[in-house]
Amino acid sequence: MARILYGEPPHEYPPANRFHGLIGDVRVYGRTLNDEEAAAIASVESLTVLASQAASQRTAQQQTKLRLAFLEQHGSEQIRAAHRELISLQGKRAALVENVPTTMVMEEMATPRDTFVLKRGEYDKPGEKVLPAFPAALTAKSGGAPKNRLDFARW
Repeated sequence: MARILYGEPPHEYPPANRFHGLIGDVRVYGRTLNDEEAAAIASVESLTVLASQAASQRTAQQQTKLRLAFLEQHGSEQIRAAHRELISLQGKRAALVENVPTTMVMEEMATPRDTFVLKRGEYDKPGEKVLPAFPAALTAKSGGAPKNRLDFARW
């Protein structure tokens, strides 16, 4: 966790574009926080105040803040090591999922809808009705297979 206090902005910016406020607390993390961690950080109460409250009086967000503080700072070394390993594995899983290529998958409708040539390419001006078929310039040897995109791809 890093605390950064900003004072006067650099002087190379014109006065109208200068930042005039102060940033009281900036935190920089080396990984993306999950929803639970972000909610715990948003809780402004100190751990001492939260620990002094009865568990029934704490919100779920406050409960999470206490639990995460325990897992990261106050648990036994085994618990803290297991928590660090969990976070590491979650990061590796997220990276793996991010690198898995995706593709769109289509399926033919049970009853195909009517298709029309669009006049001037405008969807609201249908022209003559067309049926699925191979381009006339190509000879199709599909046998009894339906004349659709899959049949064309297999050809």
